[in-house]
Amino acid sequence: MKSLIKTLLALQIILILSITKSAHASDTYLTIKGYGNDQSAAERDAKQQLALQLYSKVEVSEKNQQEKTDNLVTSSYSLNSSINSLPVEISNMELVSQSCEQQPCEYEFRINKTVWVNKLLNDINHSHLLATDLLANNGSSWRDLNRLNEVSRLLSKAQNAITLVPSLIETSLAPLNKIHLSLERSLNKQIQSISVTIISSPDLFASTIKAKLAQSLIVSADAHITLYIKAKTQHGRQGQQFIAKQTLFLQLFEANKPSVTVSQKILTEIGLSPNSAESAKNAAQQKIINTINNKSIFTLLH
Repeated sequence: MKSLIKTLLALQIILILSITKSAHASDTYLTIKGYGNDQSAAERDAKQQLALQLYSKVEVSEKNQQEKTDNLVTSSYSLNSSINSLPVEISNMELVSQSCEQQPCEYEFRINKTVWVNKLLNDINHSHLLATDLLANNGSSWRDLNRLNEVSRLLSKAQNAITLVPSLIETSLAPLNKIHLSLERSLNKQIQSISVTIISSPDLFASTIKAKLAQSLIVSADAHITLYIKAKTQHGRQGQQFIAKQTLFLQLFEANKPSVTVSQKILTEIGLSPNSAESAKNAAQQKIINTINNKSIFTLLH
């Protein structure tokens, strides 16, 4: 571990020196405009615009659905799109000019790219060092699940910074990428060493979630951690629409203390359908399934 820490610190110094040396006065600053009724609102707008400029990901989802009610078949189609950006932390934004001739006011800001990149590199190394220390431990208890969740958070933060740096300045992050991948492999290896006993209530949806989670977890009857899954459905009407409220309870227990809940997550979604209560329930349940598909057991239970 000491050799890895020394390597990380050496890489940080080399990268910062190379960036400072290669930066020219003409491209040291990044300018961005923001709009709002005051400077604070304009800063938020500018940061959002900058985040999308530096990194944006467009997601498109399609849904085809057919339902048969009283021998009548109805079809529906929907297309949804969204644009997501990385979380961008900027601490050195300076106001250059402002104009309130029209509403909302226009504010122009500038950011010293060298200062920002150096901070990102410091953040990467800090996250890697903390992750290295946490991964030096081992175990399969609830505390270890918390520990690995913190490692996952640190590596996610570091990955965001690694993605942003090349958008700001030309430099090679190959050495940091190599270390990052090594830490991710160590994390995944420890995740695979933690086994879970999964128990569900007798309802169909809880059993479905149990089967889905079992695909991504190491399931064992004598694990140190027990996950209990329970589901609850409520039905109603909203005008001409059938409405269903689906709730899913996820509870974690340690095997040596089965009566004490160490963590609990409650997922609730609403489903609507003009056709039937069953369709509304299916819509609500699908939303919960989508949430589970997009999250790990760590983020689900924290």
